[in-house]
Amino acid sequence: CLCQLGGDIIVITQDGYFPLSEVLSQDRANKVEISDKINPIVEGKNFNAVWGIYWYSKKGWLIVNAPSNDTGYSHEQHVLVKNTGGWCRFVGWDAFCFATLNDNLYFCNGKGIFQANVGSTDNGQKITYYLQKAYTQLDMPEIKQVMMVKERNKTVGQEIIGTRIGVDFKLEDSNSRLVQLEGTQTMWDVAIWDVSFWSSERPITQLKSPIYSNFGNFISVGVLGQSANPLEFYGLQAKIKVGNGDVW
Repeated sequence: CLCQLGGDIIVITQDGYFPLSEVLSQDRANKVEISDKINPIVEGKNFNAVWGIYWYSKKGWLIVNAPSNDTGYSHEQHVLVKNTGGWCRFVGWDAFCFATLNDNLYFCNGKGIFQANVGSTDNGQKITYYLQKAYTQLDMPEIKQVMMVKERNKTVGQEIIGTRIGVDFKLEDSNSRLVQLEGTQTMWDVAIWDVSFWSSERPITQLKSPIYSNFGNFISVGVLGQSANPLEFYGLQAKIKVGNGDVW
């Protein structure tokens, strides 16, 4: 499968997703794939199954439609956001193929043809989401513990959001907390940590509860939940305990 991206062509191989210029390069030993960050997901896929690769210019997405091994669906999507260079995985569309019409994205599965990336529901049902940041030492090699987490987000309705901590590459679902929110959260570093006041149009107060993760070297912070409302996440802020002190 091939797809043009900028001045190059992206090709799917069993070693990952590569620019065609890299595949044809004489320096085969040093070729660099664009999928290096997600190769553990690509490896072990059934390359005899139906694959596809598509460019969605409206959002700047490169979509690889790949067979799925562990999701309960026949296919999943590996999506590269060109502006950031970040990858994510879409699960649940179970799409056989994609197409664009008037800059809108459509896909086909066993139940019909659907317009993708429109509205805030999954064909009328709540969307289940999991957002997990990459593991990092936070430029501190010492052992550390997550004490609190604050999300920066925007929504128009009520939400219950869980916070999930990962320590040393193991997710700790038992450390999730639920916060009921409504409206638009304040800007960074404006609100008091334990009581966050939101926009003046919707003077809602959000209470913060502490989260205590296990101690470890590598930390990952994420959120999860279900929503039928427009919901945007702009960032996560964590309070970390290192040794005998706290670091923001």
